[in-house]
Amino acid sequence: VAIYDKRNGQVTRSNPTEEEIQYDTVANGVNQNWLRSQLIVDFFDNNRKLNTFDSYSYSTNSELKQFEIKNIPNGVRVLYTIGDMSSPTGVVPIFISKERLEEYMGKMSDEEAKYVKGRFRESEKVEGFYELMEKLQTAQIAKSSQLRKTDEYLRSAGYTEEDYIKDMESSGQDFNAPISFTIPLDYVIAGEKMDAIEASIVAKDIVENGGGQLMEIRMLRYMGATKDLIGEKATHGYILVPNGSGSLIKFNNGKTNSTVGDYSAYVYGQDPTVAENTVTENLEIVRLPLWGIYNSDTKYGVFATIENGESIAQIWASPSGRLNSYNYAYAAFAVRGFEYLKSQGNTDSAKSAAMTVIEPKIYDTEIKVRYTFLDGTQENGKYDGYSGMANYFRERLASEGILKKQTTNINSNLNIPFYYDVIGGVKKTDSFIGIQYRKVMAMTTFDEAGTISDELKDAGIFNQVMNFQGWFNGGYYHDVPSKVKILSKLGGKNDMKTLKKTLSENGGKLYADVALQKVTYISKRYNENAETSKYYASAYTVTLGLNDPSTLRNTSSLGYRENIYNILSPRFLGRYTDSFLKKISANYMDGISLRDLGDTLSSDKKRKNFINRDEAEEVVKANLKKIDDSAYQVMISGGNFYSLFAADDIINAPDNQSDFYILDNQVPFYQMLIHGYANYTGEALNIGASFDFTDAKLKCIEYGEAPHFTFTYKDANLMKYTGLNRFSSTTFSTWKDTAAKLYSEVNECLNKVTGCEIVKHEILADGVTRTTYDNGVQIIVNTTTSQYVSGDIVVEARDVLVK
Repeated sequence: VAIYDKRNGQVTRSNPTEEEIQYDTVANGVNQNWLRSQLIVDFFDNNRKLNTFDSYSYSTNSELKQFEIKNIPNGVRVLYTIGDMSSPTGVVPIFISKERLEEYMGKMSDEEAKYVKGRFRESEKVEGFYELMEKLQTAQIAKSSQLRKTDEYLRSAGYTEEDYIKDMESSGQDFNAPISFTIPLDYVIAGEKMDAIEASIVAKDIVENGGGQLMEIRMLRYMGATKDLIGEKATHGYILVPNGSGSLIKFNNGKTNSTVGDYSAYVYGQDPTVAENTVTENLEIVRLPLWGIYNSDTKYGVFATIENGESIAQIWASPSGRLNSYNYAYAAFAVRGFEYLKSQGNTDSAKSAAMTVIEPKIYDTEIKVRYTFLDGTQENGKYDGYSGMANYFRERLASEGILKKQTTNINSNLNIPFYYDVIGGVKKTDSFIGIQYRKVMAMTTFDEAGTISDELKDAGIFNQVMNFQGWFNGGYYHDVPSKVKILSKLGGKNDMKTLKKTLSENGGKLYADVALQKVTYISKRYNENAETSKYYASAYTVTLGLNDPSTLRNTSSLGYRENIYNILSPRFLGRYTDSFLKKISANYMDGISLRDLGDTLSSDKKRKNFINRDEAEEVVKANLKKIDDSAYQVMISGGNFYSLFAADDIINAPDNQSDFYILDNQVPFYQMLIHGYANYTGEALNIGASFDFTDAKLKCIEYGEAPHFTFTYKDANLMKYTGLNRFSSTTFSTWKDTAAKLYSEVNECLNKVTGCEIVKHEILADGVTRTTYDNGVQIIVNTTTSQYVSGDIVVEARDVLVK
């Protein structure tokens, strides 16, 4: 498929030309055929062995021509029959009804018909059928002149592979039908400006033949791929991937060593029902279902967004020089699940001895990718590079109502928010006459939280956003919200109401935190077996926990059972959302902070009540809409794409990247999308990795994000023997002055761009960036240890310049 852009004459292809492929000095035979293919499919055969077909080798090459092209509104449909349609006897059936054989013999010459009939006998096994001569039934067409001649005559009479399968099936006799897949791929012109095409496959329209079970579809692997050389001149540009906040892979970056894999990541992380429980690396979750390919020589970009099926997608990208001479990116869609059911262990030998359990049906979903063609030479470069991709996508999301513009006056120098989590009630193990029990320990009462707010106000922080965690049903690891009981240990309803008033008087707002999908193992009102998502093969519940550093398994309690949690089935999410909304009151909070609803997405593979991940996403979105339509503001943690429409505030937004060697630069693409539409912040700065004041300040300023801390009023050491012992540096008195100073310095820069859009982000040099906002303000950040000088721009080492 070739797309001609009438605006500028640019041509974008789904595949390189045949001449380009022939002269590709990197690609071997298999990879050359992949370069010719629009679809590459992985499947299990009848022996449960994983195989791969590509659409060129098994459908569209000049010998097979197993495809049809049909016109559809605004586009075309290509119907691929992908597979080896041949049998050992060619199209010559072992059994065929008398009527069918005579029908095709009637289309032959007398001599041909006589020859064909001579190869068959009346069957003693199937009444009314002819049967191929016994000696020919076990012959191979390549070695039998009689089979080849019979095959030739039948084909000339119009008999096909489909007829072969039809006749063999109607005989009722066992036979090994050739494995093939009929897949309709639609190409449709899309976009308000008709500047895009959408490629889609409706999964229910896929036909599986011969017992093959389709697992994964790699669609348009080389759409927009850019060659390493044009003539003898190297091409320049990059691939944008949604790795954390965003990352760039430069064209032809030379990272082609065999130990360096392609970039690959699951959108929204891997489904918990299929993910391994052994975790060997901490990866940033992909929050946005998109990628882009940009050629800086032509200032032309292909921006891809997954419109449907993103939750079952994995995004791949690679620079030239590894498998071929092209820089490319694409999505692979898992249209059916499988598991290796093993007795124990995660080694390769254990997996090889495991039984492969395959889900019976292809997911009932549509996979759709929109490719938008962006010309960076038009509209003063508005759509140039990754900044242009962000500008385009932001405009589109705003027009569709997914992003809602903030109503603040962009010229009023409003203070940015200051985000802080407050940990209230924490479960602690105690004993009475030798019997252990859990009690709630108040790490921060509502009154003490009010004191924190007052002290922050006195320190010059007015726009406060407090996220109170552990305020009901037993504390941080709370019971399911079928009932809501505000903790009396923290001061009860009256004190929580007073806290809300205090925040309001101090210029802030109070969010109340709730976990709706991760249910602590100690929950008393939860039916674990009935309400928890399950694995398909074993039918065990999906029960996870913290990562044990000694075993690397993410199912550990680390000594405290409350750290173990069950993944709530999407089937029951609506019940708990409804009950929570009914039980709470706006008297006690301004908004609801969703700990996991915009962060975790899981299917439920109960065999009788199967919910695939794409369906689960729709359930989550429906419940987010309920909350968004309520009287409460909404805070989202993580900020997966499907949750953005409901977000007033986003915490723990991605502001880092997974440090794959193949990557070259990190960019704030996520932040470029949402700045001016939702307030946001990254992870709490005083939790986890070591804290460096200047690094934190520079990251906040470059990414346009507010600071974020986690506090307890009492000494954090009191949590040493609790399930929250990982929060070891939360004592407010320790962090107050540092937090206030950091906020002041970040706010001094960012209050000039409150409510503005980021229209451009540039990498001026290694460690030096410039962010431009739509009100004309430019912020240059130098993270290096040397002064940066370029023309009239001078930025001191590890410092900021606002223009």
